[in-house]
Amino acid sequence: MRYTVLGSALAVLLAPLAAATPAHAANEVTLTMAGGVLYDSCATHDFTYSAALPAGYGPYWNMDVELVGPDGNVTSSAYIYGESRTGVGSILLCDSPNLPGTYTLRGSGEMRGPDYTYVPISAMQSTVTFRLPQTRTRLKAKPRRPAKGQVVRFVITSQDERPAGYFGTTYADVKLQAKRNGSWRTLDSTMTNDSGKVVVKARYSGRRTAVRAVTTGNSDRTGSTSRVIRFR
Repeated sequence: MRYTVLGSALAVLLAPLAAATPAHAANEVTLTMAGGVLYDSCATHDFTYSAALPAGYGPYWNMDVELVGPDGNVTSSAYIYGESRTGVGSILLCDSPNLPGTYTLRGSGEMRGPDYTYVPISAMQSTVTFRLPQTRTRLKAKPRRPAKGQVVRFVITSQDERPAGYFGTTYADVKLQAKRNGSWRTLDSTMTNDSGKVVVKARYSGRRTAVRAVTTGNSDRTGSTSRVIRFR
């Protein structure tokens, strides 16, 4: 009788050890992306990863990585596989248009356990911000002190941001505007040439007025406004 009871007690004590399953704690992997400027509608962006797997797990693990856009849709994905705990991956952001704003980087996968079973793992969600290239608009007027009825020659220059700096924007939509009764009104809408410039001529009425130029923004770049030139 004592032998039977002791055997039953040992069985109860040993049973949980035999049936134990590998533990799983979320956020075993950290994903980081720098973000930046959406110069091209289709470009590759690097991200770094760092895995902190529990002792006894690995070295093999894998993960599907997704980049979720500001609109909530998955814009791109990547796959990590191997035994390196840290490294660099790349993700192709290719949409038309690419949306500026905050993106979310997330991931889910699995790691190999000590008994060659695979246990789920996940990545801590991180956010990254992308913006559109900016533009610059410049305005020059000649003459600066025109007589009443004299034609003024306005030179509008539009430039857009690129990796190496600002360069003339070809065929940018621009406007020449004058302020009347407290609001800006468009005098002329036109388009820049191959070098990002255009000349607009207007006859001076002789009254006090303020004039500016505007580059219209679109899905590829932001809009901008020039300095204001005042005629008295």
